Order: sequence, then structure tokens, then C-alpha cells
Amino acid sequence: YKAPKVNPTLSNDLTEALRSQFRRMTRLEQVDVDGDLVITGEITGYDVTPQAITADEVAARNRLSVSVTVSFENRKHPEDDFSKKSFSAYSDYESTQTLDAVESSLSKEIVDKLVEDIFNATVAQW
Repeated sequence: YKAPKVNPTLSNDLTEALRSQFRRMTRLEQVDVDGDLVITGEITGYDVTPQAITADEVAARNRLSVSVTVSFENRKHPEDDFSKKSFSAYSDYESTQTLDAVESSLSKEIVDKLVEDIFNATVAQW
């Protein structure tokens, strides 16, 4: 994590979701060393910002945003490599709800979006 705010399970959730997506959508197998593909990354942002402001200057909606930086190495096709590519996703929620109350479901939505974007950037051209 390099984000000032932290969700302690987000890193693991994102890692597991990526692994699951690769297992589901490719014939690749996970190995501990000498893999053909190497994906590394870090969470660089985890922020809540107001989105819809009412006439009373109060936020009616808030947005949870997550940013990650990913590096990808394709040892079979190095021309597909990229280093420190940024991905971000967000989900909005009503300001009448606390982040604690909605964080789990929002995080799942955001992880799903990030996984789709990262997967597409790494192997969708196959």
C-alpha cells in the first residue's frame, strides 16, 4: 500500500480476484517461479470524495475511488510488457450511509472493475 487511507483486505481481495479471473478466462496455471507472465502492483490511492453537493453545500453522494499501479511482464512476448500503468475505479454511495456500512460492497464492485481492466490490458489480445 502507498495510499494514505487503507482497507486492510483490499490488497488480498484484488490479488485473489485477479487469480480467479486468469483461472476462469485462460488456460494459464499459477506457478511460484519462472512464469511466462508476471504481474505486480500496488494500491496507490484509496479515497472518499464528495460528488453531488446540495443547495446547503452538503454532499448528497460520495465516491470511493481506488487507484493501483501495475507492471506486466510477458516473457514469451516482451513487446506486450508495460511498467507502472495506472488503473482506477470508483463507486458512488449516498451520503446518508457511512463508509463502514457500504465499504465491503463498494470494494467488491471496484475490485471487479479493476480486475476487468487489468485483465484486458494484459491478456485480452490473445
